[in-house]
Amino acid sequence: QPVKFSEFFEENCSKRPLEEVDFKEFRELDFSELRKLNWDKKYAVLCMLTHKLMKLEDINQETTALLLSEPNASCVLDEMLQSNKEFTQQSFQEIKNRQRYVDDYYKDKYRKVVLTSSSLVFKSPYLDSGNRITRNYKGFKNHFMRLNMSDENLERAIWSNSSEILQRFKKYLKCFDVFGTSFEFLGFSSSQMRGHSCWMLSSDHSVSAESIRLKAGNFSEIKNVSKFAARLGLCFTSTVKATEVESIVEEPDITRNNYVFSDGIGKISERVLNRIKASMNLEKEVCAFQIRFGGCKGVVALDPSLKSDIAIRPSMTKFKSEDRAIEVCNSANYNKAFLNRQIILLLSGLEVDDTVFLELQQRMDNSLQSCLSDETKALEILENYSTQHKLEPVVELLKKGFRLRQEEFVYRTMESLYKRCSQELREKAHIFAPESGLLMGVLDEYGVLEYGEVFVRIAHKEENRIIQGKVIVTKNPCLHPGDIRVLEAVDRPELHHLVNVVVFPQKGERPHPDEISGSDLDGDLYFVSWNPGFLPRIENYPPMDYAAEPEKKKESISIEDVIDFFADYMENENLGVICNAHLANADQKGVFHSDCLELAKLSSVSVDYPKTGVKAVMRPELKPKEYPDFMQKANSYSSEGILGKLFREASQANPLGEVNFSVNQEFLVEGREKYRAMSERLYNNYSKEIRNILTNFNIESEFDLFTGYVNTSKETWKYEVREKTGRLLSKIKNKVKWEVSKVSEEERKKLVSAMYELAYTEKTRFIS
Repeated sequence: QPVKFSEFFEENCSKRPLEEVDFKEFRELDFSELRKLNWDKKYAVLCMLTHKLMKLEDINQETTALLLSEPNASCVLDEMLQSNKEFTQQSFQEIKNRQRYVDDYYKDKYRKVVLTSSSLVFKSPYLDSGNRITRNYKGFKNHFMRLNMSDENLERAIWSNSSEILQRFKKYLKCFDVFGTSFEFLGFSSSQMRGHSCWMLSSDHSVSAESIRLKAGNFSEIKNVSKFAARLGLCFTSTVKATEVESIVEEPDITRNNYVFSDGIGKISERVLNRIKASMNLEKEVCAFQIRFGGCKGVVALDPSLKSDIAIRPSMTKFKSEDRAIEVCNSANYNKAFLNRQIILLLSGLEVDDTVFLELQQRMDNSLQSCLSDETKALEILENYSTQHKLEPVVELLKKGFRLRQEEFVYRTMESLYKRCSQELREKAHIFAPESGLLMGVLDEYGVLEYGEVFVRIAHKEENRIIQGKVIVTKNPCLHPGDIRVLEAVDRPELHHLVNVVVFPQKGERPHPDEISGSDLDGDLYFVSWNPGFLPRIENYPPMDYAAEPEKKKESISIEDVIDFFADYMENENLGVICNAHLANADQKGVFHSDCLELAKLSSVSVDYPKTGVKAVMRPELKPKEYPDFMQKANSYSSEGILGKLFREASQANPLGEVNFSVNQEFLVEGREKYRAMSERLYNNYSKEIRNILTNFNIESEFDLFTGYVNTSKETWKYEVREKTGRLLSKIKNKVKWEVSKVSEEERKKLVSAMYELAYTEKTRFIS
């Protein structure tokens, strides 16, 4: 029989005497010792304390004297933190004696604290991919701090039901103090807000949060708090500074029927595009970049006839700024495409036969089950993911004849990819979509496409073709049946310079991007498929009206308003809840049911919430009373729909047996010994950087980092982590490549051999 808590407490707890606890020894701790240290060392001590690798009683005169006497004490403590080694005077000396190479470890690194409902956890300084503000103030690196808010297990959402926790977070957002160093709110990008994270700054006589915001641009014309926060956030977007431009022209937007057909799209000349490619070491054909430029955001696509450097449209301009640097967020690439639960649910509702999806899943499942023993199947899986450049070295090694069980790096990478693919296949219906691509959207500037037409030219590896015939185009999130558009891909010679993008027409009553989930052309990626199996019997269901809700106006906006909005967003953001409700309702009632159409509208409102400040309020009746089995929740039923069938057909990842590897003697070149010291220095720095990424992004191994196997339930967060860690990994590898390139070609083989031997024999074993 269930026992009431009150009865249990009365019987077992209330009559027992409380033990007296004497806190005298803690009251006598002298934290003034900690204040003697510089900020680097003080922060390193706080990291050790909050990770329980250092005790409060360790903060004494003896420890302080030791840390003051050692110039690289912060690096030694950071090494202890990442090695999970408890602090003692002896362990400190051991690490110090072993750590011969520290180089510029803290260069480009920023500090981060995680705020939970009951604690403040100081994290190891992390490598940041950079944004406009941190680049412009790189001399003030020690003043910046990232503040992340999460619940106790470092996931991100328990506070929506607790005003007390939210008030605690708001208090820290405004200001917090770390042993005499005071940090105040600075700002956040849109992705940082989604991850409940922001930048804080410690002010002094030379820099303050307010002075940085004032120099960032003129935001005075913005009269909506959420829009103000979003515009300010453009300065904090992770970007790469590519080049500066001088000649800029403004072109009018193409408007009709209150729609902006050119929403978010501009032009770039061939010479400036090539300058950007050179600065980013891009050798492949690229025709468009998603950028930040002063107060502008959006995409600039190649126009070979453009005389000026770039052309900007009013829809791209968000605030006034004098900055003339082009900062790149993303480049237009061909990305292999995958189906997901939302796309499959809509296509099934639009009468695509279930066998199409079941056969594709079975084919992928078969390849997965053999990919750790069959090199051909391994290559098949890898080729589907090879647009993630991190995996290209593994593809090359297999193509050159390496066996899976011959080379540990190849095998462990495949092992991680197997785990990721198996999990996503079963839990997300993440099925490879043949004859499809994930492409950036751009505009037909020449007016040669009619309404209902698109232009798609794919150039990937040996393939270079123009797609012709019927295609389906959609974008995530997609909850409305009208989000799937069937369009005609045509060949137009005037557009041949546009590659690995989907070109939309400027003609028609309404822009196709707006019909698809209310999208635009400021960098959105579209799922485009010319696979005839995906063509639905019901074509072009009337699209939803995605007109944004009216904005809430405020004449004068303060930074306190922005902080309040940040906290409101944390409390009310509910896109995941709405999408889950849609998934369950659509499984039971079908995608055309009025409840599902209502949820699709609410999803649009929720997506726009960061820009409009209008909350999506879901009626209680829309919350499912029971869930289909594929959602793996309590109170579930066996789904008869396509997603239920796919879920039950998918194999679970099999337990992986242990495989032993040894050093490949063929790679040990004579004369490598002379490069032992250099390889130690490179390995030491590389392993620290990789370990730092693994720690900060909660990634289990270096192989999971390569394959994007991220341990979080948030899909948007997974995508952002993969994007960010991909950029950081490239940065780290480029550093190593640059060092290796200093050695002459005839000697390079010896250096690489020394690096290989060290990586495969070190205890830490970072072999990538």
